[in-house]
Amino acid sequence: MFKSISKQKLWEYFILVARYWMAFILIAYSIAKLTGHQFYISPQLLCEKVKDANLFQLSWFLADHQPFKYFIACSQLVVAALLIINKTALLGALATIPIWLNILVWDLSFMDGVMRMSFAFRLSFYIVLDCLVIRYYKGYLKTIISEFCNQKFYLIRKSVLLYISLPVTGFCLEFVVGKIVSYSGYLIHFLYLL
Repeated sequence: MFKSISKQKLWEYFILVARYWMAFILIAYSIAKLTGHQFYISPQLLCEKVKDANLFQLSWFLADHQPFKYFIACSQLVVAALLIINKTALLGALATIPIWLNILVWDLSFMDGVMRMSFAFRLSFYIVLDCLVIRYYKGYLKTIISEFCNQKFYLIRKSVLLYISLPVTGFCLEFVVGKIVSYSGYLIHFLYLL
C-alpha cells in the first residue's frame, strides 16, 4: 500500500501538514493574547521594583499593552488564515517569516538559559518549515517576481530633475499632512474644552 504513494504525494502531504501546523501555532498564540493568557504578569510582580524584575518579565509587561497586543494577535490570525487557504498559502508563508523572526529575536533578547535555547530551537524549526513551504511554491514565486521585474515604469526614463524633485515633493507631502494632523488636533482639543 505504501509503495504506491509517490514521493511527490508525500512532499505535498508534508507541505500541507507544515502549513496547517504553523497556522495552528499562530492561532494558539493569537487566542492566548486575545484571552489574556499570554503576557500575563502576576499582581505580585507588578508590585516589585523595576530593578528587581528580569528582562523577560519586563518584556511581557510591555507586550501586554494595547493596541500592540491586539495588533499582533490579529496579525497572527490573518496570517494563519492565509496559510490555511490554498490560494493564499504562498502569501501566508511569506507573511509568516517576519512573525517567526520577530518572536525569535524577542525571545533571544529577553529570555535566559534553557528557555532561551528551547524557544530558539522551536522558532528556528518554524522558520525552516516556512522556508520549505515557500520552496514548494517557488514556481509561483518566480512568476510573481518575473512579472514584477518586467513591469515598465514610465517615470524611470524621465529626467534627472524628476529624481531630484522626489525628496522635495516628499517633504512637502509630509509637511501638508503634518499640518492637517496638527490643526485637527488643535480643533479636537478646542472642541473637548467646550
